[in-house]
Amino acid sequence: LWATPAGHAALNPHFNGAGDMLIFSERAPARRSAKNIWEGWRVHLAQFDAEAEGLQKLPYHKVLFDGTGGFYETYGFKGPDRFVFSRTTGGKHVDEILVSDLEGKNTDRIIGDPQNWDQHGSFAPSGDVLAFISSRGDASWKAPDSKADTLTTELFLRKNGEIYQLTRFNSEGSEGLRYLVSDLDWDREGRRIVFQVAPIKLMQSLESDNAT
Repeated sequence: LWATPAGHAALNPHFNGAGDMLIFSERAPARRSAKNIWEGWRVHLAQFDAEAEGLQKLPYHKVLFDGTGGFYETYGFKGPDRFVFSRTTGGKHVDEILVSDLEGKNTDRIIGDPQNWDQHGSFAPSGDVLAFISSRGDASWKAPDSKADTLTTELFLRKNGEIYQLTRFNSEGSEGLRYLVSDLDWDREGRRIVFQVAPIKLMQSLESDNAT
């Protein structure tokens, strides 16, 4: 559907509910920021034509947030005329989830705390419940002092203005491991969430293994 030039990248494509629109983020770095993976991102909104061939399936593109700098990551749509994304500027952690209209305007911040890592926001089909991953379950992890190599995340819900923690891998999982919950999606009825979780050995465990 889409091919990027060398040194560019595409990330997190999502269809809208009707299946006729696709959103994804693209990295198109300027030469000065080519080695900084957190710079040079923008958002693509494209029509999808299932009857066309190959790269012609996306006949019309709208590029949003081009040249604004930072890292953009797309998470899907909220209803017919809004999309969900994150934006990271000037840092190396994802600290807010936003919704915008299809022009990249009228942007609302729905989750965000500069000390937390908040990412992968996805609304249930009803549009009234948001699932997302966050570091907020670990009170000891606080950006910008804490770094990605000590990050732990869990799955959370925001419903009726309240935030609920759904998973507790890091408090109930195996000792010597940290857990990262990441990409997620809802079923069509909005009753189940599928998500990824990665267990990673803690640095002290790796050092202990090397010592033995």
